[in-house]
Amino acid sequence: PALVMSQAARRFSQPPTPNPHLSLEVMRRLPKAELHRHLDGSVRPNTIIELAREQKVDLPTFNEKELRGLICVDEHCTSLEEYLRGFHITNLVLQKAYALTRVMFECCEDAANDGVKYLEVRFSPILHVSDELTISTVMEATIEGVHMAEVMLPITVRIIVCGMRHMKPEITEMLAEIAWRYRNSRVVGFDLAGPEDGFSSKIHKSAFDIVRSKCLNCTLHSGEAAGWESIQDSIRHCGALRLGHGVRLNESPSLLQFVIDRRIAVESCPTSNVHTKAVTDLAEHPIRDYYDQGVVVVPCTDNTTVSNVTLSEEYIVLQRHFGFTIEDFARVIDNGFGAGFVDNSLKRRLRADAMRQVLDVVAKEGYDISGIVHMYEVDPQFADLTVERTPVYWEGWTNPPISLEICRGIPKADLHCRLDGSVTFDTMWKLYQGMTDGDMGKLNLQGPRMEDFAQFRHIFETKQAEARGVTKKLMNGLLQTREQIVTSVLDVFRSAVEDGVAYMEMMVRPKSHTKLGLTQTEVIEAILEGRSQAENTMPIKSGIVVFVNGERDDPVEFYATAQLVTKYQEQGIVGFGVFGHDLTGSSFQYFRSTFNYLKASECRVCIGAGKTDYHTIVNALHEGGASRISGAFEVHRDPILVNYLANMNMPVELGMTELMEEYTSDISKLTGNPIRLLVDNNLAVVMCSFKLARNRLTRSEMILKMAQECNFNIAELLKVMGYGFLHNFSSRSRREEMWREFWTEAVKFVKTRGFKHLKKKVYFPSLHNESKARQADVCGICLRPASMGVTRTFTFCPRRLISKMRSSSNALKGRPPTILWISSTDPTGNPLIPVIRSPS
Repeated sequence: PALVMSQAARRFSQPPTPNPHLSLEVMRRLPKAELHRHLDGSVRPNTIIELAREQKVDLPTFNEKELRGLICVDEHCTSLEEYLRGFHITNLVLQKAYALTRVMFECCEDAANDGVKYLEVRFSPILHVSDELTISTVMEATIEGVHMAEVMLPITVRIIVCGMRHMKPEITEMLAEIAWRYRNSRVVGFDLAGPEDGFSSKIHKSAFDIVRSKCLNCTLHSGEAAGWESIQDSIRHCGALRLGHGVRLNESPSLLQFVIDRRIAVESCPTSNVHTKAVTDLAEHPIRDYYDQGVVVVPCTDNTTVSNVTLSEEYIVLQRHFGFTIEDFARVIDNGFGAGFVDNSLKRRLRADAMRQVLDVVAKEGYDISGIVHMYEVDPQFADLTVERTPVYWEGWTNPPISLEICRGIPKADLHCRLDGSVTFDTMWKLYQGMTDGDMGKLNLQGPRMEDFAQFRHIFETKQAEARGVTKKLMNGLLQTREQIVTSVLDVFRSAVEDGVAYMEMMVRPKSHTKLGLTQTEVIEAILEGRSQAENTMPIKSGIVVFVNGERDDPVEFYATAQLVTKYQEQGIVGFGVFGHDLTGSSFQYFRSTFNYLKASECRVCIGAGKTDYHTIVNALHEGGASRISGAFEVHRDPILVNYLANMNMPVELGMTELMEEYTSDISKLTGNPIRLLVDNNLAVVMCSFKLARNRLTRSEMILKMAQECNFNIAELLKVMGYGFLHNFSSRSRREEMWREFWTEAVKFVKTRGFKHLKKKVYFPSLHNESKARQADVCGICLRPASMGVTRTFTFCPRRLISKMRSSSNALKGRPPTILWISSTDPTGNPLIPVIRSPS
């Protein structure tokens, strides 16, 4: 699935040629996302003067040039205090509702004129209430400006409410309360701005607890005027999903790697950072190093007026001073749309449109687009999107049905395979036969010994509750010696390889294997020995997740197990798990020391939550610091939570198990299978085997059952199966490498079975219209202003006018014009230019 180069060449008059530099005019035409722009730092100087005269506000000067000199700064700015001088002036005129509406609209208009398609504007309502406005009035006024912009301009706009570090925590809590109450009125995030040094984000943790409990996204100014510790506090205590500035992140290599692995985006503002002296000059700025190491870098302006910079000009800075190429710009543009806090379904549309516009703009200008095309094809960042330039949407092609052969042949990742529930019957039978009567007694495995394999297997296959208890005890009892554990680990790996698993994460509770005298440390070492033997002799990679049981393990055992995890992190232990009954909000207080320890150790955590109450998912995310959620059967009951998880790119472990069927029977009536609903809402569903021996289905059979019940096409199936490679507990670089290997092998295999269109298609009306134009000639001409700020269509030239013009000219008869020039102006005298694409 890719852009078709031959069609691109036919579409544009000149073939693409390599060119490393983009002009400012081309930069403005590229679609961009701006995620860090302050409202009070982006007010037009002439608007400040007009508002001051209307409100009878005294300004230092009413001369626009002189006012610009007071508000705007350049690289010679000497301090943060000088930089902030302009804000005191702008806020003098932003104490009226109509003024806030106007400047919000103009901020959006300036962005649209600069080619920004998605904009997040941030401000602190508390700074605009000195003239008898209430906070809610401030919110309503700014939201009205957003609505005006979205109606009149080609831009999508959202709001981020800012708390202020230097103000009392009670004020920040009040702002948090107002922020989430407007989450259905364009507010998508909460920020903490203001002086950073000496005002830790930890002081305001309660405010972030409020917005996070309401599934509102968080971004914090961090690492601009304080060190890496400020960034760590923002992530650990406030749950930052994005970082504002973050120039000091490179002071801690381990924290930098954490940010890379968790894909925490950095809103980078190089020009502003030089002005505020966060860096002394551009040569010192770390944006290039961050980008090269894999940080999700999003170029931003911070304050367009104060820093006197547009986003397009910021991109020129990246090109001129940091060597960013066309391919780099294509990636950071997608970073911007991908890291936005907008609803996930709209985000997909914005990303797809931006991807296609990038290709259109750079190819039409004659630049070489092959590097961008290749990146879109093979980079996991674009795994769930494709932009094809074929006018016929499906080309009349029907893929073959998905069969068990297909499910067996596609490489798999299994991220939740329980050791004591996945040993094959043959191996369990051998281990059972080798047990002594003394060991049976110690393990309380009473009753006559079974002499027949069929009888032994029958116990595991019965669905009676009493038998389930027996099988659970028996499965666990067979894994109590070092030899038994190593043998069982090798057996689980062997069966996984036979089922096409390329990567597996094995879940182990050490305490469950200490009934015959092994210590938990000895259990872990036995498991790691078995894993090492398996990886040395089998084509599979893996990690071990050590877990505790929320029902049976006390806080002391939680903490001791967490210490074992961090001790063996470099030897194959990749994470910590909490399973069993869901931990409620009140329960987390008893285990807080363990989760704080894991956060400090930057350890990945998987928590079972949402089985019976979806509220426990929020607790798992915020209190437990979960990197993955297991179960989540009830998540579908809260669409806001589903979107929150999708925006966080938070994976959810599910499997075709009897337990899921039992808990989701009501929703299954609507969708056939709840996984269908979650995937349609862009949730990263990771298919897992869990206790494979009790499921009576192989992994391939489970995948086929899922595909049939969810009515997946091949693109959707590959997307879901790829999630396991993208969301395991390996490093980001290793995950991306595994996904590329998965995609290459999967595509090669399914294509030999007659499959095409292996990524989800994105429909563009223009493709359909261009196809029609080939058949029906030219249908009309649309006129727009010649300036970049296109906000409306002024005139339309219908088909009958073109036909009339053709009939008067023999030269035009029988063939469409390549372009039809019409000279005109709009009512204000600005020249209009025709917008028409040649059908040829």
